[in-house]
Amino acid sequence: MISQHHGLDPLLVARWRREIGLSMAKGLDDVTHLRGRNGIAAERRWRFDCRDPGTFEAWIYQRELSLMHCLCGLYTPCSFSRDAEHISRTEKPGVYVFVRTIAGGFVARHGRNEHSYTAGQLVAARTDMPLTLTMPTAGDMTGVVIPFDLLGGDIGGSRWDGGVLAADNLLGRATSQFIRRLCYTAVTDRASVDTEFEEAGLNLIRNLLSNFGHDMDRGRDIAMSVRLATRELIEENFTDPSFSADSIARDLHISRRHLYRQFSGAGDSVAAMITSRRLDRARELLVRAGMITLEEVARLSGFSSVATMRNRFRGRYGLTPSEFRDRSRTVGGGQPAGLAGLPEPARPVLDPLADLDDGPSVVS
Repeated sequence: MISQHHGLDPLLVARWRREIGLSMAKGLDDVTHLRGRNGIAAERRWRFDCRDPGTFEAWIYQRELSLMHCLCGLYTPCSFSRDAEHISRTEKPGVYVFVRTIAGGFVARHGRNEHSYTAGQLVAARTDMPLTLTMPTAGDMTGVVIPFDLLGGDIGGSRWDGGVLAADNLLGRATSQFIRRLCYTAVTDRASVDTEFEEAGLNLIRNLLSNFGHDMDRGRDIAMSVRLATRELIEENFTDPSFSADSIARDLHISRRHLYRQFSGAGDSVAAMITSRRLDRARELLVRAGMITLEEVARLSGFSSVATMRNRFRGRYGLTPSEFRDRSRTVGGGQPAGLAGLPEPARPVLDPLADLDDGPSVVS
């Protein structure tokens, strides 16, 4: 009799892939799929251990960027560790920064020190020190690996003895959200990760690691982290009509009032930023999408109804969506909006990070 392999629940795999942004119809050429004892033996960066090696399973998406290595993995209950042999194969010493998002915690052991961490908690560890991570339940790990020489300062120096560092405050949660977004974008084919996107993540991690053991709730660092995370959440979710400022506050584990406080000098409220992104999409569809109906434009832009889109559109452009589409045909012959004769927004949509050089936000 051939024994049946019991690995990851297919429903969990499907849910995780949807969370990352991978369609189930997408091919699997860019994923590492490890199963059973052979899968354990094939992994080179870590040593996997589990109670029954025959039931081990892991899906791992990764991508090498210009500044960092991104990884999204889903694993059956197991421990993965790095010892002296693994460390000797590391080309450049650096830091792991990772987070588990699926409900359930994990345990990190460094030397004789052992600590438990929860889902959503951002954790950092050196790549040149022995480390063991244990997940008692099936779950994911999402994170980046960054060489020390890109982080600068003394982050890789003597003041960090290799212990696992965890950030469970506002700065850490905002950075965690941004890192998740960066990794999800990196391993999918939805968009390319440009250098500016990478550098934003690098700066957040640099600020986070530089402030371990110090005052991590400095206003400027928090404002930058929250604004970057908010911008990415809006870009990812604006087409969902139920997405709102409350959704962002919930994802960042902060109050709505605290979220708005980080944008006190940015020129636009969070709700206005969401509406602005939806209007940008509606404008693009009206010019480029031919005879698409207004109902479809509203749905694809994240508006709950045509009436809501019409009111917001008229308030920004001084025209209804139908009038705008008619005008675009006579002006540009189907060319992108923004040409002479087409109305621009009543006021510019400001960059939520633009005023950060003016000083720190007030944090109470």
